[in-house]
Amino acid sequence: MLDRADVGAERVLITGASGGVGLAAVQLAHRRGAEVIGVSSPAKAQAVRDAGAAQVIDRAEHPVEVLGERSVDVVLDIVGGNG
Repeated sequence: MLDRADVGAERVLITGASGGVGLAAVQLAHRRGAEVIGVSSPAKAQAVRDAGAAQVIDRAEHPVEVLGERSVDVVLDIVGGNG
C-alpha cells in the first residue's frame, strides 16, 4: 500500500491506526520519512504515537475539521466495515 502510494516525506493520514495493520502502516510510513497522523480512539492514542505518529486524531472527530482541507498528501484508509 505504501509503495503504491509512493509514500516518502509526505504528510500521511492513517485511519484505524491503532489496529495491527494500522500500527504497521504508521511504523512503515514513519520509517519512510512521512509525517504521520493517526486516527484512533483516545485510549489507544499513546500506542499510535509510540509507533511513530506525530499527531493522533480522535476517531469521533472529522479529520477535515481538525486538520483543514488539503492538509495531507496521502490517506491510508484501512478501516473496514459494512457499507
